[in-house]
Amino acid sequence: YASRSATSLVAMLCWFYSVTHMPLPDATALSFTIPLFVTAGAALFLNETVRARRWAAVLVGLAGVMIVVRPGDTTLDPAILVMLLHCVAAAATTLQVRALATSDGVMVVVAYMGLFLTPMALVPALFVWEWPSWTALGWLVLLGGVLTLGQLAMTRAFKLAPASAMMPYDYARLPFTALLAWPLFGEAMDLWGWVGAGVIAASALYTAHRDAAQSRAERSAAKA
Repeated sequence: YASRSATSLVAMLCWFYSVTHMPLPDATALSFTIPLFVTAGAALFLNETVRARRWAAVLVGLAGVMIVVRPGDTTLDPAILVMLLHCVAAAATTLQVRALATSDGVMVVVAYMGLFLTPMALVPALFVWEWPSWTALGWLVLLGGVLTLGQLAMTRAFKLAPASAMMPYDYARLPFTALLAWPLFGEAMDLWGWVGAGVIAASALYTAHRDAAQSRAERSAAKA
């Protein structure tokens, strides 16, 4: 639980730095290298069987990310390197959540994250501390509630299915992020960005279809 909270802290700090130094849709697109790290880590450290179609879905999704980012069109920004560190730390966190969820309850896993992560995050926060306004405090309370629901849902999902099976669905974040970033922050993706988002969504939908088909086949075989 301590190491999971430590990697969560690194991922969180790197994410906050990245989204303040690069457009939100681009940061979200880069974060989709996480499924590659998780899929490889699930095979190496959790002994999960990663079938070819999941590898294919992850790689197709990554190709969509490259279409969005088009790394050859820009110089290497330090924020990109920080974002990649976020991806590695987030993947390590995801693998640890999967390992914990197989033995402990969902509420236990989420509660211990808060108990460990809060004092860890307080240490770096003290160096730049500013008391939030009442408005900011209200937004922080709302953010905390939404993130808690997200943690509960993610932990429950990892309790029910292998980590490698869950990660392609993570690509669905990009279209939602892009749609929200435009009216809220005036950040919009160009045509190639939406093409890449379509490739990403297609990879997730394909994986969902194949997993559902396999599940039906396994249930039919069990009945037989």
